[in-house]
Amino acid sequence: MTDRRSFLRGALAAGVAGAVAGPSAAGAALPGGGPGAATRPFHGEHQVGILERPGRRTIVASFDVIAAGPRELTELLRTLTDRARALTAGGAPGDGGIATPPPDSGVLGPDVPGGGLTATVGVGASLFDDRYGLAGRRPPGLTPMRTFPNDTLDPAWCHGDLSLQLSADDEDTIVHALRDVTRHTRGTMQVRWRMNGFASPPRPSGTPRNLMGFKDGIANPDVTDAREMSRLVWAAPGTTGRGRSPPGRPAARTSSSGSSGCSWSSGTGWA
Repeated sequence: MTDRRSFLRGALAAGVAGAVAGPSAAGAALPGGGPGAATRPFHGEHQVGILERPGRRTIVASFDVIAAGPRELTELLRTLTDRARALTAGGAPGDGGIATPPPDSGVLGPDVPGGGLTATVGVGASLFDDRYGLAGRRPPGLTPMRTFPNDTLDPAWCHGDLSLQLSADDEDTIVHALRDVTRHTRGTMQVRWRMNGFASPPRPSGTPRNLMGFKDGIANPDVTDAREMSRLVWAAPGTTGRGRSPPGRPAARTSSSGSSGCSWSSGTGWA
């Protein structure tokens, strides 16, 4: 592998506006969302948003964790879980009464629809340091991603402690979800960088094309093949996860001019 574009082809879950590498959407990908899409199951053996076909709209955000210690980090991860569960399920926001701020922005109406939203959380190698007593627990395969030849990297678009991928078919669904998560986690993590992406529809059929006119994802592995996914994607308990890229995580931000941003980690995806 000699350049980041080759890596991107199999790593991004949705095309990035103005990017060279487009969506990684195999023809055999599991069904995605749509208008009035059914709620995705939140609990399961693996996180959603990895094997499923991505929604038409995606936000990928990287965060720096600023929690004061291990206890606050634990609460942060619990809050992320609770908000992801609530947002993907949909429903009426709770009401704390007239003395409290509104529980929701109201962008999606009085009853927040699930909208086929998927929320996928990943961790970066930088989280496993002395801040939270995790330095000795980092999976050996989880390391900062190396710089490829000819990369021109902007440090502001590199790395991060946590990643969050939000995908749905409607822009307001993912924007609402990101605002909700950042509001509920204020003081424990802050956005380091974010990028919005989209997946074009097939025209007229088959694999969608990216903004350069190329079809991306035509040689992706079959996500319905459990044995193949175990070999390529999922890291079994007790393994290092070496050689397995974080599925559905950002690989890089690459502009059409060829200059790149930077990914934050490679190896085990903790998905």
